Amino acid sequence: MGEENSGARSASGRVPGEPLGRLEDVPAEARAAAEQRFGSIVQASVARADGSYRGEVVSSVTHLAQCVSAARVVFHPKSHLEFVSDRHRWADDNARLNGSELQIHYLGDKGKVYPLDRLRENVGWVVASMKRIATERGLPDAAQFGRTLDEVGRAFVEQERQRATIRRTSGLARSERTDRGSVIGDRER
Repeated sequence: MGEENSGARSASGRVPGEPLGRLEDVPAEARAAAEQRFGSIVQASVARADGSYRGEVVSSVTHLAQCVSAARVVFHPKSHLEFVSDRHRWADDNARLNGSELQIHYLGDKGKVYPLDRLRENVGWVVASMKRIATERGLPDAAQFGRTLDEVGRAFVEQERQRATIRRTSGLARSERTDRGSVIGDRER
């Protein structure tokens, strides 16, 4: 990194923004898994000290590849990561993490892996924007309005999760009916 950061070091001794390895050292199998999952990679990089990343991941033995934008993939060395969620730790241990939406935040060179809830994040952003606008416009009782928005936002997220569960469940039931129908239909011929 540049001279301007040479004095500022995190607790790990790393300069904020310093790469956590070299792109050339990312194994070919990790690069191939990322390209297979995300398509042609325009820009690839390794994670950086004190960085934060969000997006879908694909896992290899040594790295997580994370698609952080339409044309950018970041490689995270697993030796620097700690899974906060038992579910995601289990998924990684059992080769079932691919396709998960995760957020990875580094403090120095140690990264913590958290689930990414895009719906909650987007609703939170909208609620925060509406609260800010209400305050800026001098809405009477903006504090109460803000509490109401928080409550409505939480209810909306819960309602959407329930709808998603119903859609998944009805899709599975429809799939089972179709499978049974084709078996019965085959026997009748």
